[in-house]
Amino acid sequence: MHQTSSVKRFPFVITDKVVYAVDGVSKFMLHVVMDLEGSLQPTLLAQAVELTLRQTPILRSVARLRVFASYWEAQDGIARESQLQVVDVSHEPEPEQAAHSVMESYINDYIDITRTLPMRFLLIQLGPQRWWFVAKVHHALMDPLAITYVVQDIQMFYQRLLNGESVVVSPEPLADRGRWPVLKSVPVSLWLRVMGVGWSRLRRHRREGRKGRRLHVNFSAPALHSDTIAYRTLRWSGPAYLTARARAKSLGVTFNDLVIAALLQAVHKWNGGGSNANDFYTIVMPVDMRRYVRAQGRMPRILSNYVGGTLITVSVGQLTTFEETARHIARETEFIRQHHVGLRHNLLLPFLLIAPPQWLRRTVQRIHARHPERLAPTAIVAYMGKLERLFAPFPGCQIRGIEGIGTGFYPVGFDVSVFAYGKEYVATLTYRKGACTEQEMDRFISLFWQEVISEERG
Repeated sequence: MHQTSSVKRFPFVITDKVVYAVDGVSKFMLHVVMDLEGSLQPTLLAQAVELTLRQTPILRSVARLRVFASYWEAQDGIARESQLQVVDVSHEPEPEQAAHSVMESYINDYIDITRTLPMRFLLIQLGPQRWWFVAKVHHALMDPLAITYVVQDIQMFYQRLLNGESVVVSPEPLADRGRWPVLKSVPVSLWLRVMGVGWSRLRRHRREGRKGRRLHVNFSAPALHSDTIAYRTLRWSGPAYLTARARAKSLGVTFNDLVIAALLQAVHKWNGGGSNANDFYTIVMPVDMRRYVRAQGRMPRILSNYVGGTLITVSVGQLTTFEETARHIARETEFIRQHHVGLRHNLLLPFLLIAPPQWLRRTVQRIHARHPERLAPTAIVAYMGKLERLFAPFPGCQIRGIEGIGTGFYPVGFDVSVFAYGKEYVATLTYRKGACTEQEMDRFISLFWQEVISEERG
């Protein structure tokens, strides 16, 4: 393949600066796990990964955080080394348990985007016909939806290699895959309206915040200095899937709304339910950027989500019944859909254009050292919806299921990824490993599960 000695640099997108600054505290990574069954050739998959990296320069770049000019800088030499790690646990007495241990270690592996590529991959062999394929990325680069686009590219190259086709890669310009097409397609009037609505909601959140304190999960040992996390997976399939769907329909909410309401209720009950009514929980929910570019009918393929999530504050006093909580969440999500309200990035856009990322990072670290709770919502929730619409069948394999794992190292709270594939809902919760005992987490997970599928109890 043709190699170029020239260095390709791409400007840091505005919110990349913010995410990387906050990453000094949270080290936020995203993972998509595909459970595959069938015949798979790791050597060809590794080649498909390398071809995907070569096709999109941003995937084989490192961040250069200069004072006033920050760049994603393409590293052709790094791309020669396969970013696919292969681990065989098929000979272990309990392959799934061994694979889970490998996964837990893998999700705790932090990617320093100033030194290494921002995306890497893992393949775990559980048996002759059973595999876990994992895509891992630093959140400054992309969101969960964009990871699916990368996996689609890998599938395409893997299929061509299986067919014995000759593959020639021409690197695509960042403009075809970045956020800039989104920025150009959004009229100034819409940005102004978004900023206005966002500012009014931010003022409301601050007013509510003065009346009480932000609540987290009251585990036995909220070890804020623990540097490892663990994850738990809940699967609603069969009768539980039908029960969850029926309950969401009866309440007039989506399954995503149902999960958020159940999580809030579970935390509230776990904390004793007797907290001051002026205290509140906060969650961050995703924003569908496709609404911004619907008129153009296209989405950037890699840096797809510009504004990230939306901050929602829920007063403890509003959690009187499950129905009321679910309706409150549904109203909030509908407000997001109508007004395209993102995080405070929208309010800070003019400042973020010129703010040095190194200064942003130092500022965030100082704030966290003084008030660690300010940077930690009760939960960060990402919902991908029906993934059958995004993923084609993996060449030579059947997709048994897909799971998302988000990892953020902040005070006691949760990252919750909700995926739907086939007739199954999957919710993965990550949390600080030292915050509680395994028995405590078992009890909390059981409470959360029951809150999702159970009818309102008196």
